[in-house]
Amino acid sequence: MQLLLRLSSQRGFTLIELIIAMMVLSILAIGSVQFIGLSARSYVDTLERSGTSSRASIINEKINRFIHSALPNSLRVTADGSCIESLPILAATTYVAAPIVGNAASSNQVSLVTIDSLLANAGYGVIYPTANNSVLYNNQRNPGRISSEVMSLQSSLNGESIFVFANGASFQFEQPSVKNRFFMVNSPTAICQFGEYIFLYQNYGFIPSINNLQASLPSQLPNRWLLANNIQPSSLTFNVSVSTLKRNGLVSYEYTLQASQV
Repeated sequence: MQLLLRLSSQRGFTLIELIIAMMVLSILAIGSVQFIGLSARSYVDTLERSGTSSRASIINEKINRFIHSALPNSLRVTADGSCIESLPILAATTYVAAPIVGNAASSNQVSLVTIDSLLANAGYGVIYPTANNSVLYNNQRNPGRISSEVMSLQSSLNGESIFVFANGASFQFEQPSVKNRFFMVNSPTAICQFGEYIFLYQNYGFIPSINNLQASLPSQLPNRWLLANNIQPSSLTFNVSVSTLKRNGLVSYEYTLQASQV
């Protein structure tokens, strides 16, 4: 019998092969970590962009509502464009009889087509149109374009409502409206930027000159409300183009958002 011996040998990695394997594994590990890191960074950036977009949408909606509710031709801005002021409309109707210079109507009441019960039944009276908005912010003029006192509902009958001026005051409007248009408005409100904040101001009274607006604004609640924060300082600017015979008035504004600081 012939015995065949089969010899087998075991062979390990050489040092060079081990180094190459370690390098390949290191490259794969680094690539995997970078891929995960970039994916996470991309996700975080997407969330930040989404949050910034949502913030901008909310700010725009608040400013747009402020502008849309303004009495026609009442919008005005400060010289640096950082503040815009308006007279918010509470209700709109037509007048039947009003104390206007040159007519015989009673000077202490206004007869209006009845306003919807869901709307305000008290406010300052304005006969539209008004070409010069500076006269709207001076309620001490009599005759004037805006009533010197708040009007409130006294009685209603047959689709007609009688409003009287507060404190029994007498007042005359300077000019009539061709279409008898009449507005009930609130006291002035303003939106301004101070530092990185945008505030909404109210209940500060009538300020005839826009140049004195910023110095006269309230500094705390309940008459100053935070509208937005994390705004780049001095980036908010408003611009108002008055209406013409061919188009309505235009309002443009811009601001720059900055990253939230945690």
